[in-house]
Amino acid sequence: GISHTVKELVQYVFGTLNLDWKKYVGIDQRFWRPDELVHLKGDSTKVKKVLGLELVYSFETMLDEMIKHWMEKLG
Repeated sequence: GISHTVKELVQYVFGTLNLDWKKYVGIDQRFWRPDELVHLKGDSTKVKKVLGLELVYSFETMLDEMIKHWMEKLG
């Protein structure tokens, strides 16, 4: 039920790694889609009800686990 932007993802990951994302990430206007919907968000209500699934990860804990994995693999 919570939406996050790509920018929020980038800021969180780079912040966790103590890096300034602006030094590594650029925005190329050529790749912007003019007819992009402003807000896209899925609704997991049905899958939770039918399958009995519950949220395990938050946005941050998911990213933390991914960062940890790659730091261990590449570190």
